[in-house]
Amino acid sequence: SQTAVILAVFCAGLAMAPMFPTLLAMVGNVFTQNAAQALGTDITVGWFGFLIIPPLIGNIGGGLGRGLLVVPACAVLMALTNLGLRSTAARRA
Repeated sequence: SQTAVILAVFCAGLAMAPMFPTLLAMVGNVFTQNAAQALGTDITVGWFGFLIIPPLIGNIGGGLGRGLLVVPACAVLMALTNLGLRSTAARRA
């Protein structure tokens, strides 16, 4: 039903909400030089994701179940990026 869809999308948004401040903290810790530029880029990309992800979920065929797979795919991509940034920071130290 329409109410279940609205509730599922709302819960997905609540689950993603703590990730943005966490990502800002991670970027601030990794980029000690040019931190302002890195944080600005992070914020810009975050707002770009806010603009792109909801229509992408709606446009993926096969209903809401397949469309919401965008959320875990983005989480995996972010985890891999985090691991890459950690290894880069470890090599610098």
